[in-house]
Amino acid sequence: MKHGFTLIELVLMIALLGIMVALYVESTGDLSDVAVDGASRKAQSDIRYAQQLAQTTGARYGVKFNEDGNYEVYVGSPGNPVRDPHTGQNMIEDFSRFPGVHIDDDYQVEFDSIGKPTIGGDGWARFVATSGAIRDVYVIDQTGAVTFELIQLGTGCSCELCN
Repeated sequence: MKHGFTLIELVLMIALLGIMVALYVESTGDLSDVAVDGASRKAQSDIRYAQQLAQTTGARYGVKFNEDGNYEVYVGSPGNPVRDPHTGQNMIEDFSRFPGVHIDDDYQVEFDSIGKPTIGGDGWARFVATSGAIRDVYVIDQTGAVTFELIQLGTGCSCELCN
């Protein structure tokens, strides 16, 4: 007696899984919810990278978000992008990797040599998916903390966003 699956059984299972995925995508509308989460996490990481560069070099680094759908990590001033340490290319994100996601408004944050925002503290970049999902990446003024969620009221934070 042989154990295992026949070729027909495997093909039927793959087809069934494909139908289930298609039904899921159809019922949720699109996969932009996943893309907006990925885009906001990448932006959060890039903001922290600019902050770390400012702290280690002493120069001004920042991130400029444009409503037209891209952002850049820059040194000194917008228009002077830094090099991505992984690709060697300019750090300009055009959201082609995140279909169905756009930046809701212009926003700029810039850090000094101790990692404190000199521009854009108590502000946020808002990412919106075609499905309506929204993710905000906040930069807290006094600490330079970069977060997705605001600190709960009553926890001792006195920034403009939490009050």
